[in-house]
Amino acid sequence: MQTQRSLTFATIACAITACVALWGPGLVQGQPAERTAVGELQRARALLGQQTSIVAQLVETVTMFDRTVKADGRYIQTNDRRIRLELKLRVGNTTGSLLEVCDGEILWVRQDIGKDPYITRRNVKQILEAAERTGAIPQNVLVADLGLGGLPSLLASIERSFDFDGMKDDTLRDRPVVTVQGHWNEAMNINLRGSSPNNPFPAYIPDIVRVTVDRETGFPHRIMYLKKVPDRDTLKPMLTLDFLDVKLGQPIDPSEFTFVVPERVQPHEETQVYINMLQAPPAPPAAPAGS
Repeated sequence: MQTQRSLTFATIACAITACVALWGPGLVQGQPAERTAVGELQRARALLGQQTSIVAQLVETVTMFDRTVKADGRYIQTNDRRIRLELKLRVGNTTGSLLEVCDGEILWVRQDIGKDPYITRRNVKQILEAAERTGAIPQNVLVADLGLGGLPSLLASIERSFDFDGMKDDTLRDRPVVTVQGHWNEAMNINLRGSSPNNPFPAYIPDIVRVTVDRETGFPHRIMYLKKVPDRDTLKPMLTLDFLDVKLGQPIDPSEFTFVVPERVQPHEETQVYINMLQAPPAPPAAPAGS
């Protein structure tokens, strides 16, 4: 059962490997106005959004409760919302995998943990059309939440959720990079802490994010979430995405975005669930005349 929980957590978590040491004194606070941490993140997102395609290998490490699970796979994205994400991992004698495939209209998610695969289907075109009709959720936010915008949307989501107060120029795998550091903003603090605003975050919620982006291309080679060590002025990696062998702007075989449902497996249809969540609540009944 412990192995099953570890596999579930590792395949669902959006994270990958923490192979670098904790930061030393090189972190700079209060950058000059002409170059800020959030500005670097926005610049990276703009550059990344100009790419016609992204292909990268990825490695994932999730560390929690003194237990580390590592996975590896690959990531493919085009600028027309086609995405393929693969992750595979092993814990003891048990293997697990996660596959997400979107052809721009249908998003398939397959999780293999144990004996039987679990597959979900979402018609993202219908969901986005419903969002446009209702105006309940801005489409760019919904695109990010559905995982359709890929890395640019992930960077946008991070930007919305964190206040950035640190920036450091460096090199990573012989590439010039800049790493920006942030902590949860006020709105996220309220959402995550709830009625206990002065208490520390639970053990499963990170405190800090660091995003390492390529100075030339804007590609986020590493996205790392860290946790404060209790009673110590130390941070330890908790979740990390590490992208390797990155290729930008190359032709992609359309078959990468084709998903075939295995025989005798019934996918779980989630389209209407999302559409129902977008429906505006009914208007209250009109007050009786003369009231």
